[in-house]
Amino acid sequence: MGLHPVRRERRTRPSFDDREPFAQTLESIRQNVATPGLSPKTLCRMLGVSRSRLYRLFEDRGGVARDIQRRRLQAALARLHDPAEPRTIARIAEDLGFPDRSGFSRAFKAEFGLSPSAARGRR
Repeated sequence: MGLHPVRRERRTRPSFDDREPFAQTLESIRQNVATPGLSPKTLCRMLGVSRSRLYRLFEDRGGVARDIQRRRLQAALARLHDPAEPRTIARIAEDLGFPDRSGFSRAFKAEFGLSPSAARGRR
């Protein structure tokens, strides 16, 4: 008697592989951009995907960690331009997951070519 393959039932809930993975990942980043603990590792857990698969999805964008940082910086720029935003620059940076103001300022200037203070002055 030969071996027969095990018949698997089709899952009713789609898995990560059954959906558009890049769009799903971008949406997860967008929804969690202000969560300080957002990282490639937490994304893998949230989405149930391997780290290597996640990194392959973001190869042409400079990597998933870079994409998260870029989105956080864009959110910071929007908040700094908002005249109704009362929080300090340090607080905005902290709320978006940057551990210290100096690191935030360096990343901000590298991304936009001006300091966070200068961006706030351009409201």
